[in-house]
Amino acid sequence: LGHNVRADLRALRAAVRAHESTGGDWRDVIGALRPHTVAWWRRLDTLQRRRFLARLQPYWDVARHRCAPAAHARFESLRTNQQVRVLAGRLLAVTEQADGVKVGWRPRGGRSEQTLDAAVVINCTGPSADLRRTRNALVRQLLDDGLIRPDALGIGVDVSDQGDLLGADGQPSSTLHYVGPLLRARDWEATAVPELRVHAQQLAARLLAAPPDPSTGIVR
Repeated sequence: LGHNVRADLRALRAAVRAHESTGGDWRDVIGALRPHTVAWWRRLDTLQRRRFLARLQPYWDVARHRCAPAAHARFESLRTNQQVRVLAGRLLAVTEQADGVKVGWRPRGGRSEQTLDAAVVINCTGPSADLRRTRNALVRQLLDDGLIRPDALGIGVDVSDQGDLLGADGQPSSTLHYVGPLLRARDWEATAVPELRVHAQQLAARLLAAPPDPSTGIVR
């Protein structure tokens, strides 16, 4: 895995079918990917990552980040009672109106755009990781000063393999390091405690082992 997302998808589907043919659960296959996700993502080039984000990320999110059984049961109850309707497709545009918004969208597998009048639109896909669109004053200042830079795909921040933030010139910082979900640009799987705990431990070990600055005595 890790060179062509289309081939990777075929391999994953084959693995799921083989596992289910022996009475296994497809969730076991998805769960078994977790220790290998970082290596897989790092092997993909920018083009393949872009294809994954454009075509496969929604399916990954559904399979990898599943909701709790109680929440799913409640959701299915709302669907049964026709309080919720699922429309699968791609969001194209949202235009404000006097009494709400008009949503332009294209159904999955279709080619023509459709419109939907709504009172409100709620984005439930998680917070945006595109630093170029942030309103956070600290992040904006770091960007303006060239101390950090967003990754090429707008899903996180550029860091070195050791977690040092890269500046606008592409050079790693000796004083600024990062641990958190914006590491998804480098690792993709970087939002849950098991991964973040390892990142924090590795950074702490590096900082403790680093010699102090002789002029200030501060560990850099």
